[in-house]
Amino acid sequence: MLQAKCSIEKLTILAEDIDHLTEEGSSSLLQNISDQTNADISEQELLPLYFSLIKFIKKHTRFPDAKWALPTEKIKAIQEVAKKIKPQNTICLCENLFSEEDYNLYNYTKKNSSDTNYSDNYEQMAKDLKEDRGKCVINILTTQGIQAIIDFSLKVKNPRLVGRILGEYSELNITHDTIIFSDTNMKKEHFISGYIYARYKKYTLNWLESLNIGNWNINKKTNLLIALPFEPTAWEQVDKFLTKDKNLYWEKANIELSTKKPTLAIKNLIQYGRPQKALQIIWENLRLNVPIDINLIVKALLTETTENLVSNYMVSYSLFETIKYLQKSKNISNDELFKIEFKYLANADSYTLQDFLIDPVTLNKYIATNPSVFSELIQNSYRSPTNNKKVKPSDDETKKAEVSYNILQNFTEIPGSIDGQFNEKAFQDWLSKVIHICNESGHKQSALYIIGGKLINSPADASGLWINNIIAQTLDDNNLGDLRKGFYYATINSRGVHHCNSKAEYNLSNNYSEKAVKLEEHGYITFAQTLRNLAQFYKTEGDRIKDEQPSNI
Repeated sequence: MLQAKCSIEKLTILAEDIDHLTEEGSSSLLQNISDQTNADISEQELLPLYFSLIKFIKKHTRFPDAKWALPTEKIKAIQEVAKKIKPQNTICLCENLFSEEDYNLYNYTKKNSSDTNYSDNYEQMAKDLKEDRGKCVINILTTQGIQAIIDFSLKVKNPRLVGRILGEYSELNITHDTIIFSDTNMKKEHFISGYIYARYKKYTLNWLESLNIGNWNINKKTNLLIALPFEPTAWEQVDKFLTKDKNLYWEKANIELSTKKPTLAIKNLIQYGRPQKALQIIWENLRLNVPIDINLIVKALLTETTENLVSNYMVSYSLFETIKYLQKSKNISNDELFKIEFKYLANADSYTLQDFLIDPVTLNKYIATNPSVFSELIQNSYRSPTNNKKVKPSDDETKKAEVSYNILQNFTEIPGSIDGQFNEKAFQDWLSKVIHICNESGHKQSALYIIGGKLINSPADASGLWINNIIAQTLDDNNLGDLRKGFYYATINSRGVHHCNSKAEYNLSNNYSEKAVKLEEHGYITFAQTLRNLAQFYKTEGDRIKDEQPSNI
């Protein structure tokens, strides 16, 4: 604690965790904080420490009945210390209103005779917080002028909010000479953008016309138009003032998802190379049951762009949800859906597909009915044993191999399935053609191994056998050992991460033993041995776990 003495930064950090200190430690900390009033420290320097205490106090007064909440006496002691270091300069106190998240600034302990449930009325608390911000800004403006407001905005974390509050609460109309965007000072640019946004919201075109922006240079026009609310009336001004330079606006415009006339916004965003933003607007409207033309959605998805369309979780979510919407639609062709799935899902790993609950449905169907496509994926993914050339693959070949392998890993459809239904004749024809193609290229072994892994998803047979008879017959073929090998390892790997328990292993062993017996009854002796090998594998695992953890039985 002595090391923290006279270090405002360290005291500020400790103040956030007073409840984690011992009684002696917290008392020592509070005394050290109180002593700072006697030190040669400015109010500005003490500000972070004061706000840290206030944030802590609000957290515990908001949830007084929580087990972790400090008793009232302790909170009062902390409040007394906070009062001692509270800045007298009201402008300093205002900084926190524009530097914290709203929920940390709500006054949960305020009493209101007209609303006994004030602490639960977030709408009212937000309104009161906005009023407090307005009072701060107006106070600075009336006592010190516009330059003081600009200087103030440069000190806070959210200068755009300062600009918006000024634009909404003040009657002062900043002249065009003050609206100067800075490439080197982003905080000032955000402040000006916030002011323009609020001013336009409040006075619309009348305010904009008073600026006479027709005489401004192209860069200043563009910056002002970008700062306007993202809505049709603003786009009309873009058409009016930028004419041939509209790309300057649409390439940088700050989008709002719930905009009016979304189709117009989507078309322009696609046209000017921002399909990612277009897709976010598309999904927001689909989510709200606002219809969007399917052709426009497809265009947004298939437009080539340098944008990273899966740059973060929310962008990825809107992208994948839009694709799922298309997968359910009857107004899109399989060819278009195939192109979309190939572009976005082919290279997605299985964890991503699971997280977003999406499958490459059309891609899987296409592979399951086209043996030549499956064979090409195998040839791209695996080196043929007959290829003895030790030539390093090019970057394109490496990328093709990675994508092809990923598609094969995510391929879950039973080969030969048509519209989700397993077709025995189609399966036999498909497999025969794959074996022929891959045998000639030297990829038969790899192809059979992958196919065998997919056959663990076989439907049950109409006769009652746990696996389709044609698939069982194929897996029983003495010449298709690699098919059985793929089935064996895919079965083991299908469990994924699991809790080691000897009882569970023994149950699996018994299950596969019973399945082996059923296969033998139908004459599939060779395939039955693969199931017996699985049964033995799980029995061995059960014995090992039993020896290591006897209590798990």
